[in-house]
Amino acid sequence: MRKELRSNVAREGTSTGWFAEVVRHRQRLFCHGVVVLWLLTCGTPLGLFAGESGSKGLVLKSSRVAGSVDHVTVQIEAAGDRRGEIASLKSNAEKSDKKTPVEVACSLEFYEKALDDSSAGQNVRRSLRHYTSTRAEVKIGGEQEKVDLRDQRRYVVVESAPAITFFSPQGPLTVEEFDLLKQIGDSALLDRLIPAEAVIVGTSWRPEAALVAALFGLDEVTKHDISCRVVEITDLVVRFEIAGSASGRVNDAAGSIEVRGKYRFDRRMQRVDWMGVAAKVRCDISAVWAEFDLAIRAQTRVLPCESPPAFDETKLSGLSLQHTAESLRLEHVSESKDWKIEHSRNWFATNYHRDVATLRLVRDGEYVAFASISLLPKRPAEQIPSLSEFQADVKKALGKSFEQLEDAGQAINPSRMRVLRVVVKGRLEDSPRQWRYFHVTDPIGRQAVIAFNVEEKLAGKLDGEDAELVNGFRFLPPAKVEPGKSSTDNASE
Repeated sequence: MRKELRSNVAREGTSTGWFAEVVRHRQRLFCHGVVVLWLLTCGTPLGLFAGESGSKGLVLKSSRVAGSVDHVTVQIEAAGDRRGEIASLKSNAEKSDKKTPVEVACSLEFYEKALDDSSAGQNVRRSLRHYTSTRAEVKIGGEQEKVDLRDQRRYVVVESAPAITFFSPQGPLTVEEFDLLKQIGDSALLDRLIPAEAVIVGTSWRPEAALVAALFGLDEVTKHDISCRVVEITDLVVRFEIAGSASGRVNDAAGSIEVRGKYRFDRRMQRVDWMGVAAKVRCDISAVWAEFDLAIRAQTRVLPCESPPAFDETKLSGLSLQHTAESLRLEHVSESKDWKIEHSRNWFATNYHRDVATLRLVRDGEYVAFASISLLPKRPAEQIPSLSEFQADVKKALGKSFEQLEDAGQAINPSRMRVLRVVVKGRLEDSPRQWRYFHVTDPIGRQAVIAFNVEEKLAGKLDGEDAELVNGFRFLPPAKVEPGKSSTDNASE
């Protein structure tokens, strides 16, 4: 695939340049830190029609209409190095300079249906995708992982304002699926790169910072010199170049990119039907990201087509195409298949094991809190701790860090689990801290402890994220055991 991708890009004359997205450190596919960066993939029904060409130039306007459908294919390659791991929370931790090679190969194929007209100005634009093929292979050092989209999550709604939001109307995406679908320079944004004014060869313009941030996967752009330019106009096509650099923030990490690419508007089909890009990214180490240097090559082809059976009303019946708080959550099912967690996209998992999971919370670009989930053995009702016993356990576990109890209580949550809550104040390495401990028990005696560690001055920024994470925790039904076979269910005593 690599050889084919390079030759195709070369045929279209894409300049060698640099592109990429800052990659998040995770413990899975993109879990060791690779969030594959898909750049400027022109896979949307972006139709452009050319107005009359006069002495002032050619007017290009988006002709995308609600209901139009495109068939989109995307190919991406990435290679580079990851240095060290995510930042330690210990004040005396040393930064690692160990380099680990990273390679990514990804191909996506989907149908995309516009849910509104592009003429809606800078308002939210929406489209529905049905993915027919999604493949990603990631090599990090000597490890290799493959990621695919589950059959029950093939429908995905994309909203751009211009910031991109993905969700599946079929249910929460996993972190791996979410990272697989994210595309820097997403096709839903490409028509926003066409200027309102008439153009001639040589016309250039600089996109707004908010659009640059959305195109390249940044949460905030602090500085950029990225510009677009018309390089050729013929009776059949209009060719554009995009090049420059940008710096800003992704989650809590500083990042920068350099990009050079070309895209083509077919005047007969009135679509941006091809784009090829090469780019380079650098991402600094942070609480949720490892340090990365990556080089990316990407190309996308778009072909207007008839609506496929996947978009028949009978197939879409019962699917809500409006996002909800629930549809924006991410989910993780444990390897043991006996528990799962749903959480907001502000949480970033740093470790998942059978009985333990750790996550870090980032809000508005700032690291806020650390969370851990620990499973305990199943116990009969008389051995489940009371609130006072749980308070004593927390005090003992914190040892010298414990200073005072701030709050305690118990309740039954929406999943019919008993939840004990203990909030304490203390100190860790001379830093004032607040710990929030939750003990959850289901009706058959399965137990878990979910603990939050936050600096006292940042405790207000949790803003309900702790309770939402606790309520998103579920024990799954015990697996059925065939006669003569032992159960590996973690819920057993």
